[in-house]
Formats: sequence, structure tokens, C-alpha cells
Amino acid sequence: MAWSNLSKTNLKELRILAGFIKAHPYFNPLPGDYWPGTCEDEAYVAVADVGANILWAWAYPVFRRIRFDQVAIVIHGAGGAGAAVRIGIYESKDKYPTRLIMDFGEFPADTTGLKTKDIDLTLDPGLYFLALVANDDTIDLRQARPERSGPLYRVSDVNFGWWGYRIEYPYGPLPDPFPEGASLYNRMWKVMLRVAEIL
Repeated sequence: MAWSNLSKTNLKELRILAGFIKAHPYFNPLPGDYWPGTCEDEAYVAVADVGANILWAWAYPVFRRIRFDQVAIVIHGAGGAGAAVRIGIYESKDKYPTRLIMDFGEFPADTTGLKTKDIDLTLDPGLYFLALVANDDTIDLRQARPERSGPLYRVSDVNFGWWGYRIEYPYGPLPDPFPEGASLYNRMWKVMLRVAEIL
């Protein structure tokens, strides 16, 4: 998905955004860095129940051609025996998740701490959507309010007014394509992709 698909933003906004991206170190990750898709501001993050059988998707902007080699998530509150989350990434069109690029598989959530999985994924610059579904109501994850901490909201006069979606969906492999009719949800769960190399 190319940035040109963000056609509803005007030229002035895109020029401001391009200059900001070029100048800001956040948008120039180095190999070994984890890219969370959001600039965290401690005043606008929280730990919350992710809920069971809800498919979440949230915007994941990529500003360089990057190869990623690991997915990471921190479980802040463990679920019961067998608790797990499943994570993946989607293409987007008109600011909505579409085709499944990769299902990263299942991550155990019956204990707290960092959970990782090795991957081999190359993304061109564009807008993608990370996605997650859990099988336990008591799993706690970190989330951010993107209207305050998302990277595009750090730019004066740029406000896309949306960031994520949610829809009821039974736990299991991620659907392809993403279901239609999801509700807007202005939160981002903290899932990170590790940069292997900038291409």
C-alpha cells in the first residue's frame, strides 16, 4: 500500500509530514531497534484487558523499506492456563485493513513478560495494520492513545482522525481478508517488529 492512497490528506499536510519524517530520528530506526508504530508518551498509555474473541487491528506506518526479523509483545497480566494471543499484519486500502500479509502465529499469554518469535518479513514504505486476537478475557496488554502518541499526530495540522478497528471474531488463525464492518477504535496495542536491515 503506497502513501499515495492517503488521498484525503492535502498536499500541505503531506509536505509537513515528509519534512518531519526526514528530520526526526524516530522515523529512522537502526538494525536491532524495535519499531512499535507509535511514539509512546507515558501520559497517554495504559495497561488494559485485551478481551477474548475480539479481532483488533491498528495502523502500523513504515517509512523506509525494511526487513524485520522478530515480533515482540509484552504480556503485562497473564491469563489462565492455555491463554494465548495470535498476531499478524495486513495490507491496507482507504485506511482499512485488507489482505493478510503474514500470520505470525500464537504467543503464550499464561505467564507475564516478553514473548518473541522470529520472522522474515520485508515491507515497503506504506501504511499497514497489525492485528491481534486473544482467547482469554483476563490477558492484560499495553496500549497507547494514538491521538496523543502516534507518530503522525506529532505533526502540526496533520490529523487523520482514526487509527484502529475492532470486530468480534473467534480465536484462531487470522482471517484473510480482514472482515468488513469493523468498528473504529482509537487505541493501539503494543506489538513491536525488530528491524533486521534497512534496504
